[in-house]
Amino acid sequence: MHDDLVRLGHVVLLILVLFLSSCGGGNGAGSAQSSPPTAVDRDSDGDGIIDSLDEFPQVDAYGMVRVSPSTAGITIEKVNGFMDAVFDGDRATQGVMIVYKGMVIGERYAPGKNSQDRVTSWSVAKSLYASAIGIAIDEGWIQSLDDRVSDYITDWQGSDKEAMTIRHMLSMRSGLTPMVDDNSVGGEGIFFSEDQTAFALARPLVYQPGSNYQYVNSTSQLMESVIKKATGLDAHDYLVQKLLKPIDIETEDIGLWVDATGINPLTYCCIDMQIEDFARFGLLTLKEGRWRTEQVLSSSFVRESGRPWPDDEESFYGLKWWLYNDALFGLSSTANSKARELTGTSELSIRVAIGYQQQYIYVLPSHDLVIARFSLNNHNSNQGYIVNTSDNPNFPDTCTGRNACSSSEGEPVAAMNMGSFLQAMGPLLQCINSPDAC
Repeated sequence: MHDDLVRLGHVVLLILVLFLSSCGGGNGAGSAQSSPPTAVDRDSDGDGIIDSLDEFPQVDAYGMVRVSPSTAGITIEKVNGFMDAVFDGDRATQGVMIVYKGMVIGERYAPGKNSQDRVTSWSVAKSLYASAIGIAIDEGWIQSLDDRVSDYITDWQGSDKEAMTIRHMLSMRSGLTPMVDDNSVGGEGIFFSEDQTAFALARPLVYQPGSNYQYVNSTSQLMESVIKKATGLDAHDYLVQKLLKPIDIETEDIGLWVDATGINPLTYCCIDMQIEDFARFGLLTLKEGRWRTEQVLSSSFVRESGRPWPDDEESFYGLKWWLYNDALFGLSSTANSKARELTGTSELSIRVAIGYQQQYIYVLPSHDLVIARFSLNNHNSNQGYIVNTSDNPNFPDTCTGRNACSSSEGEPVAAMNMGSFLQAMGPLLQCINSPDAC
């Protein structure tokens, strides 16, 4: 009998403990919280997509969690309509990802491709390395955007390039010789130069720095020298440590390019990552440099990078970001009336990281939206690339996807122009603006 009473007492005590635990220790504090279920736990039908907020009541805005469009208040028809338009309009498309309110509401890949495959950034890399410059400013390695580049490239001191500032470098107003029409990628010879940093440093000055917008790849390769001198780390290491890892990108098997010396990181081009990784960078920009609880990049730099410089009616370029305003369409205005006309939306703000062969990261703060779109390529991903003029073993032949290589047969695949892409986005943006449009 005594043993039965002891056992009964233990049971009563256990029940009491469990009851108190479920009530937060009986004090209303709720101090003992269980770990939230994983996305898989929340996915009722096992397809990897959250179909209801009942399954996923608190979305991690930085978790790249896949949800059905309806969960986010968007119809599947609008998402599929946009995807159809992009894949039909540009048959070289490898992948598209749509991130709305921190949720992946749509993704699609070309036949034979999937979310694990990598895409090539081309000049989208410029926007990432410019953000690395911003972090170097935040950390005090660079004092301000108005520092002279010659403070870091000391061989320029006393030369005609001495007046060039970091801001001039990032806004494509360096004054260096513009690109010309030749048969090299980028049109200025840098891509096939053995020492591409030396090529950039030797580029002649033909305009007063700050006076003239000219898209010059060499201008962006200067970021390699500035980052290394300012921080003591090479540009790849600094980018990985300060930007990529903090936004949860797995950096072990991405492609980070070097020139034929095997030494110099390329900062005007090129990075190979999954399309989701590029979308993460877009989301970081959308969130003004914040990732979860960490301010990876100062909000002031993010905002500054998304403003035209100088702020006049002819400017459509920020700090390595394209700004879809009327000036971009040749309308001599910083308004965005043309983009609003094409999309059919009254409220609109757009900045875009753009790379050769239609690589895009669209960031739309007005719609809490990021769209990443990248072209097909035919090269293997590894930790670094040697680009040379002999056999080009790692050449990113996106021209294959476009049927535009010298060995290609058949008609080349046309790319969607800016206007067509914006028009394709229109119904999706209208749906976000108004439930009636869905």
